[in-house]
Amino acid sequence: MEPCSQKLVLYRRIRPGQIDPATTAAALAALPPALHARLARRQDEFDRLRSLIGLALLRAGMTRLGQADFTLDALTVSPHGKPDWPGPVRFSISHANELVACALAGTPVGLDVEWRRPLPRLPEAGLSPAERAAIAEDPARFFDFWTAREAVLKAAGDLGIARLTEVTLHGRKAEYAERVWHLHHAEPLPGYVLCLASPDPAPPVIEEAAGIMPGS
Repeated sequence: MEPCSQKLVLYRRIRPGQIDPATTAAALAALPPALHARLARRQDEFDRLRSLIGLALLRAGMTRLGQADFTLDALTVSPHGKPDWPGPVRFSISHANELVACALAGTPVGLDVEWRRPLPRLPEAGLSPAERAAIAEDPARFFDFWTAREAVLKAAGDLGIARLTEVTLHGRKAEYAERVWHLHHAEPLPGYVLCLASPDPAPPVIEEAAGIMPGS
């Protein structure tokens, strides 16, 4: 398999009821047994649909990056519950409300997307005094800081909000696990924020994949 030097983010907007149940059921039935078992346990049908769209974006991204050997059967799951692939391309899938996105790169990559919405209160930990001051002036800034930290943890292979306080933000860079991570923010849809974290400073190509369907 050829190494990958590109960095790509594909995203799709999906609304409840936009895709018929038969298409979703067929895509679920076609999954490898391990993935099928994980998604079939989910009670929220819209959450299951977003996961299926995420896998469809992953396949489309792998094709775009020339990874002809990629199959969903080859996916593994880390001890932290993060899907992975033993090939030359790393990936990260994230969804929030109606936005689903998948990042792919030849280096470790983490992606987090959030829907900017009112919060009843701020988390007690994970924010510096300067960040809290910025949020006090503009509450929507919370999601810039949150997605950056989440993206870094995903890129490093660590999951869980307990480690958020260990990520130090410096504008478009972050420090975590004795490593510098480059951050790339974007707003692919009105009201949504996306952040990609990677050790590579090159910006990603970000594209909408509006025609992607479950199982495609």
